[in-house]
Amino acid sequence: MTQGGAAAVLEEVAPVEDGRASYATWGQRVLATVLDGAVLSGVTWLALGPDAAPPTWWPGLPPSTAVDLPLAWTSSPWVWLLLAVYVLLQGLTGQTPGRRLVGIAVVDRVTGTPAGLLRTLVRPVVHLLDAILLVGYARPLWDGRRRTFADQVLGTLVVPAVPAGRGPLGGRAVTAVATVVCVLGLGASFTSSQAGGSAQTLRVACAPVDGAPVTPVGGLTWSGEITRDVTWGYERRLFWTRHERTDAGPLTVRWWPLAEAGTPQVTAAATLRAPGIADERQAEQVGDGAGEVAVELPVPADVEDGTVVVTSEVVEAGQVVAACSQVVDLDGSRDVPEDATRVP
Repeated sequence: MTQGGAAAVLEEVAPVEDGRASYATWGQRVLATVLDGAVLSGVTWLALGPDAAPPTWWPGLPPSTAVDLPLAWTSSPWVWLLLAVYVLLQGLTGQTPGRRLVGIAVVDRVTGTPAGLLRTLVRPVVHLLDAILLVGYARPLWDGRRRTFADQVLGTLVVPAVPAGRGPLGGRAVTAVATVVCVLGLGASFTSSQAGGSAQTLRVACAPVDGAPVTPVGGLTWSGEITRDVTWGYERRLFWTRHERTDAGPLTVRWWPLAEAGTPQVTAAATLRAPGIADERQAEQVGDGAGEVAVELPVPADVEDGTVVVTSEVVEAGQVVAACSQVVDLDGSRDVPEDATRVP
């Protein structure tokens, strides 16, 4: 798009570098930033859930959510794509969805045309000057041309812009799309309700290892099972509901005799292995052989949503009397209501 074509999107842009020029107010700039930030926040929540802080469109202004959340927004291609769209829109038309809705644009101070992609990419870096004690962001309140330091360094102004209603991108349709985007962004930025929660139990039969003894020394047979208690919460924003695990306990391998009899002391041992985990997790528990013996295995944080291999055995009088091995899907206990809209 040529500069002339991009400029056609804007109508009645205030004359620049002229004593009669009008400029966007500080309130308009803040409102546009809030709207653009809401869209970023909503997309981050849809893509990554509540455990990720969204990026901020203006450096130095932190997002409304905590910045020490465990997930980074950089892990989502959807957030990167939205930022790329923001850069393209502002560079080629002078407006992001928030600025379009408010009716302002970033333009070159001399020509009144959009500032271009290069200055749009550099602008967040230069905004770091504005972030020092936030003085630069407040500067439009007293500067004659209502500029931040970034505006002055890059030779840009933020001016009122009325949709032209013509051109390939112009008019009411573009403004309507920007309005819908901002409204959806605001709706996806705030939790409308907590849709309750549920406690599930992951339960997997522990398959006997080939060749393992069926009848132990004490005349008993053993049955093994792997369980894990998981709690899920449900958060609703506008039309979407996310299902997030709020608490998850260790994997527990339970062995119990299928008939009661006086037996010597037994030891149940268990091992957890997972791809990418250098050290396997091991644990053991001693029982009297007449009742259940349970062994708890902590789950490494970096395999919370993957699969692990659990092996276990029961040892009596130095002899392995039962053994099993099982692949366990740690995310297999998710239970989603049929009427809920799931966000992957």
